[in-house]
Amino acid sequence: MTDYATMNKTQLRAACKEAGISYANLDNDGMRAALTGVVTHTDEQPAPIKVKVENNGIIRPRAGGKLDAVWTALDGMLAETGKAPTLKEAKAVAAERGWAAGTLNVQFYRWKQFIAA
Repeated sequence: MTDYATMNKTQLRAACKEAGISYANLDNDGMRAALTGVVTHTDEQPAPIKVKVENNGIIRPRAGGKLDAVWTALDGMLAETGKAPTLKEAKAVAAERGWAAGTLNVQFYRWKQFIAA
């Protein structure tokens, strides 16, 4: 059995190359772990999968963002009443939640285009 703990960087790279392990993004400890088959814990989270929802040429804002909050509120108003809210109704909600009027106007009409049949 090889003692990877005492190997330097060059020796570890050679051992990784021989074992068919890519060492491009690994430091010495990472190469040692890969060679011994031990998975080390990293603090890096995997990148979230981005899903684009598009309808009528309009892409829905990403979930959890500020613009998504506007769209979610508009979706809720549509679900409650069964009809699309008016700009006046949407402005009342925007005032309660502290949204900028310009942002609401733009997002309201983008949302209307998005839900149009």
